[in-house]
Amino acid sequence: MIGAHILMIASLIPTLALAVVDTSSARLSFFVITLIFMAIGNFGSSVLAGSSLGLSALYPSRCTVLLLCGWSMSGIFTSLLSIFSIWSNHGSPMLIGSSYFTISILYVIVSCVAYYEVLHKKLPQRFKSVGINEQSTRQDDQCQLLQEYQEYSVNVLWKKMDVVKNVFYETIYYAIVLFVVNFVTLVCFPALASLTKSNSDNTTWNEYFLPVGLFLNFNVSDLIGRSITQKLRWPKADHALLVVLAVARIVLIPALLCCNVASRPLAEGLMPDDFGFAFLITVLGFSNGYLINLCTIYCSAQVNDEWKEIAGALSAVYQCFGVVSGSIFSFFIARAVLSVV
Repeated sequence: MIGAHILMIASLIPTLALAVVDTSSARLSFFVITLIFMAIGNFGSSVLAGSSLGLSALYPSRCTVLLLCGWSMSGIFTSLLSIFSIWSNHGSPMLIGSSYFTISILYVIVSCVAYYEVLHKKLPQRFKSVGINEQSTRQDDQCQLLQEYQEYSVNVLWKKMDVVKNVFYETIYYAIVLFVVNFVTLVCFPALASLTKSNSDNTTWNEYFLPVGLFLNFNVSDLIGRSITQKLRWPKADHALLVVLAVARIVLIPALLCCNVASRPLAEGLMPDDFGFAFLITVLGFSNGYLINLCTIYCSAQVNDEWKEIAGALSAVYQCFGVVSGSIFSFFIARAVLSVV
């Protein structure tokens, strides 16, 4: 995971350097190079996300809740930065862009330091149950403990694929739910929802409509949904209602099409009001955070203690498939909507 942090920093620093340089004469080159660096950074972020979920599964479930809430908080922070950039529209675009990447680098550094501190604290007793030598749990031998733990993790993931297969079969129910939830979310947000226009005549509100009504609203609702799982966990594990709730979210796709999407005449009179759109985004964000956290917790609790790390990492894989599939589908549905404007 330290390597993932380093990879992210290594991709952000060159991007920051490009952001402070006038590249108006080579915009295409700037765009391509930036995409390459962002792809590298996203790869490191994906590795970090999967590893973090796997590690958090070894701790009490509240640690998983807090970890997933951190993802929502990052979305809130980005939304606030977007609102600030609109508010300071007289500022230099280069200054605003460089500020984005500078803050990202600082956050990754803080994350790396925090992870380093976690590794050097006394690890929980539960690690003893995953085959690590008890002698290595001594406080004065943390480096040896970390090395054995990492070697064990590699052996499980790469040399005992039959175990991974068994964990997958035990958690396939939650894999379906996580896939459907992320698929629907990515179809709706941000590609489809960002096509919606405000029906207000207030030009100031029109500028803030998407940053506030869409992005900030979604991320705050998502955070609330994730936080509630700290105290409330309903439906219970393996309950069929989990799949029903996940599939029921599909109705949000046509519901958003009934909003004022790209000012289409087809949508007029169905749900043109800004409040209706904001309500749909609130439901989308809240249900996304609540169901993802719930199924991620259940996914780790479904297996024996020695395989919780694998279950936690697999939950990230399930979500990744849903995100990728939803993103691809959202591209085509957005193109279809724009073609009839």
